[in-house]
Amino acid sequence: MIYRRRALQRRLDELRSVLDGDAVSKLAERLNRAGKDRVAAMWELVVLHGLSKCGTLQNEVALASQRRPDIQFELGALLLTADVTAVSDEGLDNDNPYQELSQLIEAAKNKLKLPIGGLDLRVRSKHENTKRGTRTVLQLPPRSKLQAFVGQRIVPQLREQMTIGTFPLRIVIDDDDIGIDITIDPARSPYSSSGFAAYDVPKIKDRNPLYNALKAKVEQLRGAGGLAGVIIGDGDCQALAGRSANWDELSTREIVGEFFRQFSSVDFVLLLSVRESRQGWGLTRPRCERTTQACLFARDVTPEPS
Repeated sequence: MIYRRRALQRRLDELRSVLDGDAVSKLAERLNRAGKDRVAAMWELVVLHGLSKCGTLQNEVALASQRRPDIQFELGALLLTADVTAVSDEGLDNDNPYQELSQLIEAAKNKLKLPIGGLDLRVRSKHENTKRGTRTVLQLPPRSKLQAFVGQRIVPQLREQMTIGTFPLRIVIDDDDIGIDITIDPARSPYSSSGFAAYDVPKIKDRNPLYNALKAKVEQLRGAGGLAGVIIGDGDCQALAGRSANWDELSTREIVGEFFRQFSSVDFVLLLSVRESRQGWGLTRPRCERTTQACLFARDVTPEPS
């Protein structure tokens, strides 16, 4: 979790005097349940707690559509309705299982009595062109077939080279679907290295995790009174990383702008993320500080970081 458990518990306790007890208990249950919804529940709790200090807050008030957005907030003449969610690159990681391949190769090395580390893994990529743009895909077997791939195509070659005493061990697989270069040098143990293209960089405005998360909330807000918006918490998503865009990389502003263009019923988008900075080097143990960053996008208004 991004926030410490005791900090989340304090927020839950303070919310009980503002919201219905059952609503707070449901949030606590989501926070205690393993899975990707835990991060979304964390961000929802943080936002609800913050708004509870500023005005009149209600949770899951039914709209005419019978939908129940997470937030209804009033401050003077301002009425705001919003839904909170989290976004991650989990789907992209599942489609490009580099990390799993690396772990399986390391496990195979252990069984072959090779020293830990010494692995250099390079994965090739291909660019899939569509009418809306280009996306990068690593040339790897499907996640479900990785273990069989390592056992049937990599391990036999390693055994053969070890038998004849060929070191470093080298394997190159280059066909239509798979492109990997493996070098295992026991002399480099315990260090390993890797290289692969950035497959999580958003390049298509309406085909990326951030846009998909925004789109999924449109129906939830249909017919909401006052200003309607989506609040997105960062669950490890490259689109929210805050880097300067390369020539072929879309910025968050471009992605949100495309969302506004396609869905006029949403008035604002608030993006929340946490940045870590380390202070202190040398012999002292560096201290890690976390700060929450927010970026507000309103329809036809330039976003202002806070």
